Amino acid sequence: MDEARRARAEAWFRQRGLPSVVRGSSGLGDLTVRVAPAVAFLTVLEVLVTVFAAMTPDTEAAMGARLEDPNFALAYVVVAALTVILPLLAAWLVLRWNRGRRMRQLTITVVLVVSLVEIVLLPVIGHLAKVTDSVSEGVVENLLLVIALYVLVKIGAGSVLGWALRAALSQVKAVGTLTSKALPLLLLFATFLFLTTELWQVTATLTRARLWGVVAFFAVVGVVFLVSVLVEELRNLVQRVDRNVPPERLLATPFQMQARHPDHDEDPPLRRGEQLNLVFVLVLAQLLQVVVFGVLVFLFFLAFGVLAIDDDVIKSWTTHDPTPGTLFKLHLPLSNELIQVSVFLAVFSGLYFAASAATDPLYRQAFLQPLLDDVSVSLTARHLYLRDIS
Repeated sequence: MDEARRARAEAWFRQRGLPSVVRGSSGLGDLTVRVAPAVAFLTVLEVLVTVFAAMTPDTEAAMGARLEDPNFALAYVVVAALTVILPLLAAWLVLRWNRGRRMRQLTITVVLVVSLVEIVLLPVIGHLAKVTDSVSEGVVENLLLVIALYVLVKIGAGSVLGWALRAALSQVKAVGTLTSKALPLLLLFATFLFLTTELWQVTATLTRARLWGVVAFFAVVGVVFLVSVLVEELRNLVQRVDRNVPPERLLATPFQMQARHPDHDEDPPLRRGEQLNLVFVLVLAQLLQVVVFGVLVFLFFLAFGVLAIDDDVIKSWTTHDPTPGTLFKLHLPLSNELIQVSVFLAVFSGLYFAASAATDPLYRQAFLQPLLDDVSVSLTARHLYLRDIS
């Protein structure tokens, strides 16, 4: 395999979140090019967090007074939205710009300059904006963050992160499938829970920290379940992977015109790192589906609560007046009780969806089987790649 073709093959594996398949090590220049999306994400995020923090008063009373100004309220909401969207967009744009470029001097220079801005300039700006107390502490923290990014990219986490961003966008595009196939039946059941007094009473007594603890508990249970199921799925997939994969399944790979020879030796066994990488990618892909599904459920019950549940009903259920709602320190024109119930039902529904996608035949065919087919193509490409470099 010539160098150009090997570079395309290795870039293809990294774009699929499978850096463990790649043999050999990267130089510092190549590593700097690969870390560019993460540096862009971190820098844009810190700029927007600094702006958002500078806009937010120290006290609830001062915040309430400022929100009475419609211009400030609009700016506050816009900055909050941009804090979520722009870092991801910046990382995605840099990722696209880097595609096919290796060891480009311009990219390396830009990444180093942006890293210096992140390490030195942003702590100074944060101190001037009275968001941070110490410039030196900010410099040390940002330096450690940038070093951590290089280490994570070196071990392949950057490839997985890039793949996760693309997978997240694809999951957003699949909202129609989630809405039509997964939501209706579950919402019939969850709506009855939503209208029970006991659920409102339990969630109303939870502090926000305890609520996030409940969310974390459900998340851990879901991850453990997915890992146990997907490890077995991967083991079965490796054993039965097709030795004569149709050429059309390889059209999107650097191995379009190749085929596996039936008399060729068995595939090299998966290394421990490759097994972990494949399981992690499958679990992360499933978790992204669960997160998108949970957000849809959360938004549904917020809207349903606003339309159907007034403050008197909430008071009769919780025995106290509704309190102003906040989410991630963002003030919302909703009651805190409604937010708490919606979060609880969203995470509960996400766990139910994860279990259904792995066990129910209809859910499995729509949501899990495409991921397994994707891994099957990756395993076939791995065989061809290792055969060519051996």
